[in-house]
Amino acid sequence: MRAPARLTAPRLAILLLALFGLLLLAAGLLFFLATLAGPPFEWLALVVLLVVLVGSLASVLAKQRRARQLVEQNQQALALINRGDLQGAARLLDDLIAQAATFRALCALFVLNRSVVWTLQGHPEKALELARPILEDDWHKHGLQNHAGAVVGAVATPLILLSRVEEAEALLRASVPSLTPVQLTFVLAARALVAARSERWEEALALISTEAAAAE
Repeated sequence: MRAPARLTAPRLAILLLALFGLLLLAAGLLFFLATLAGPPFEWLALVVLLVVLVGSLASVLAKQRRARQLVEQNQQALALINRGDLQGAARLLDDLIAQAATFRALCALFVLNRSVVWTLQGHPEKALELARPILEDDWHKHGLQNHAGAVVGAVATPLILLSRVEEAEALLRASVPSLTPVQLTFVLAARALVAARSERWEEALALISTEAAAAE
């Protein structure tokens, strides 16, 4: 559930290209009108264009820098989870969610991690409340492609803990064929839990062994 840097790069690149396209179009129109009006207006048009261009670039670069900072803070939250400091991780993730409203994919990732913390804290109902909208809104496909398995696992695990095993199994059965081998590692635990709750012990043991091997 780590946030790769490329999560934000495509969006910013598209935004930058669109911005330059609009600027060039506006500049051409402005310069054309200025040439009709005479030399003083030509210089004025050039100054206005430079101011707009510099301001727009500064805004895009600032947004990219902010996205990198948020990603780094998410890594800190994951480190807290790994150390067992769930309260510290929860506080940091809550703060990140509040800050990342304009970064759709990053915000979804932070919400996903927060749902995992709720599960680890023994509140599967709260975990499901956060994770399910991500799955239903297809956020895991738009910006979270690499985390599709984590999204499915974050929904299936609390379902199992809430004794909604059939619902969890149906979700896993529908999702597993579309997941990559790496993404499948995020649903191994949930699949093992479903098998155990259904008393399919051999299947559960096989999945646990696979999960242990993947963790090495």
